[in-house]
Amino acid sequence: MGRRGWICLALAGVALPFLFALSMGKSLNHDEHQHVSAGVLLAREGLLPYRDYPHFHTPYLAGIYAVLFALSDHLLFAARMFSTLCAAAILGLLGSVAYEELKDRGRGMAGLLALAIVALGGSASVFIQASGRAWNHDPGLLLAVLATLLLGMGWRRGHAGWFAAAGVVLGLCIGVRLTYAPLLAPFGLVALFGLGFPRWRWANGFYRRERRDAEGRRGRRGVGATRPLRCAPAAAFTGGVVLSLVPMGALWALDPEAFLFGNWEFPQVNVDFRQAIGGPNTMTLGRKFRFLWKDVLRVDLPLLLAALIPWIVAWRAGARLRPEGKLLLLLLPFILFGALAPSPAYRQYFYPLVPLGLAAVIYGLASLPAGGRAWRLTAGGTVAGAVFAMFWHRAGYENLPQMLSPGEWTPVKVHARSHALRQQVPSGTILTLAPLYPLEAGLKIDPAFANGPFAWRVSPFVDPAKAARLSMVSPLSLERHLADHPPAAILLGVNDRLEKPLVDYVAQHGAVAVPFRKDQRLWIMPAAPAPQ
Repeated sequence: MGRRGWICLALAGVALPFLFALSMGKSLNHDEHQHVSAGVLLAREGLLPYRDYPHFHTPYLAGIYAVLFALSDHLLFAARMFSTLCAAAILGLLGSVAYEELKDRGRGMAGLLALAIVALGGSASVFIQASGRAWNHDPGLLLAVLATLLLGMGWRRGHAGWFAAAGVVLGLCIGVRLTYAPLLAPFGLVALFGLGFPRWRWANGFYRRERRDAEGRRGRRGVGATRPLRCAPAAAFTGGVVLSLVPMGALWALDPEAFLFGNWEFPQVNVDFRQAIGGPNTMTLGRKFRFLWKDVLRVDLPLLLAALIPWIVAWRAGARLRPEGKLLLLLLPFILFGALAPSPAYRQYFYPLVPLGLAAVIYGLASLPAGGRAWRLTAGGTVAGAVFAMFWHRAGYENLPQMLSPGEWTPVKVHARSHALRQQVPSGTILTLAPLYPLEAGLKIDPAFANGPFAWRVSPFVDPAKAARLSMVSPLSLERHLADHPPAAILLGVNDRLEKPLVDYVAQHGAVAVPFRKDQRLWIMPAAPAPQ
C-alpha cells in the first residue's frame, strides 16, 4: 500500500470512532428493513429480488449484505458497521486527496488541511443524518467517489485501464443505488473528450486533437500530446460499466416486469400514494429546489462557504482553474439530477453534495498560488471554518458517550428485542411491516412483505392483475394470500394507518394477543386443523 493509502487509512481511522458512535446511537429507520430483508432472504433462502419478492432498489446491496449475514447473525449491527466503514472511507479518501494535492505547500499545512477536510465532511448535517444506517447511501456514495478518482487518474495518465476501472466501479455504484445512473453521461464525456476543452485541426487525413496540460501548454507526449481521435478510453469505460452490470441484467432478464416496476414505476406510484395521504409537499421541482436551499445548503453553510470562497479568491487573483475543477462543474448538474429525481425530497438524497463540496475546497485551494497572501488567508480560513463547523453541528454527535455503553446501542437493543420475540414464537413465519425484528431473531418472514410497508402501501394504486404478477399483496387480496401462506404470528404496532387491514384480519380469525412490548402488539394465530 502506497503513501496515499496509508494517509487514507489514518484519516479514516480518525473519523471512525465518531462515525461509529453516531451510527450506534441512531434510531431504527423504516428504510432499513427492506435492505436488511433482501440480504437475509438471499443468504438464508436463496430468494432473488424481483423474481421472488418485490424489491424497489437496484440489487447489489442485497448481495453485499448476504455475504455479511452469512458471517454474522447480528444483522443490524453488521449492516450499520459496513455503512460506517464506507462513510469513514469517503472522508479518508478525500482527506488523502487533499494531502497529495497540497503537500507542495508544506507537509504540515497539507496534513492540517486534510484533517480540516475530514472535519468539514463529518460535521455536515447531511452527512450526520445520512451516514451509518443500514441502507444504500454510504456504499453507493463511496463507489461514486472512488469511480471519480479513477476517472481522474485515467485522464491524468492517459491509460485506458483506469477508464475501465472507473467504468466497473461506476457500474457497481449504479447497482447499489440507481440515482447515480446520470453520472454515466459526464463520465462518458470525459472518457471521450478529456477535460482540456480540446481544439481540433486537420492533419494527415485525420482530425487531430490538441490536448493541453494543466497549465494550458501543448505537450509532445503523455497528456499534452497531439494524437488522432481515438475512442479507446471511451470503449474501455463502456466495457467496464457493461461488465459490472451483467448480474443486474441477469435479474432483469429473469423477470423484466418486476425489475422495471421496482426501479422505474414504483417511484411514480409512490407519488400517487403520497398525494393521497397528503404527504411531504416536496414533490414539484420548484419546492425541491426550495427544500435544497432551506434544509441542505443553508443548514450546512460552513461547508458551502468553505467550498465557494477558495474559488472566488482564485478567480479574483486571476489563478488558472485546475482541470479537476472543470470535472466538478461537469458533475454538479448530474448529481443534482439524481438527488432531485425521487419524490418527495429528503435530506439524505443530497448526501453526494458533501464530497462534491469537499472536492471543491481541495481543488479551489490547489488553484491558489503557493505562498501568497491569498493562499495563507484562505487556507487559514478553511481550518477555522472546519473548527466552527464542528462546534455548530456538535449536537449531531450528542450520543458519543453511548459508545462506552454497548447496551444502549440501537443494534444491540433491536437484537435483544428480536430474541424476546422468538421466546413467544419459537418457529414459523411472522407477518409484519417491520421484518427486521423476526429476521434478527432467526425467524422467517412472508417474502411479499420483505420491504416492510412499501409494497403494501402502494398496492391499492396498482392494477390488481399486475400486483398479483409482482407478488404484491393488497388489502383486497390479503385474505386469499394468507389462506395460502398462513403465518404463525402477526406483529403490529409499526404504522397504525397502514396496519388497519391486518388488525381487522386478526380480529376475524381468532388470533390471541400475547404480552410483548407496549409500543408493539404480537398476535398468535390459531393452529391450522390437522388434515383428515
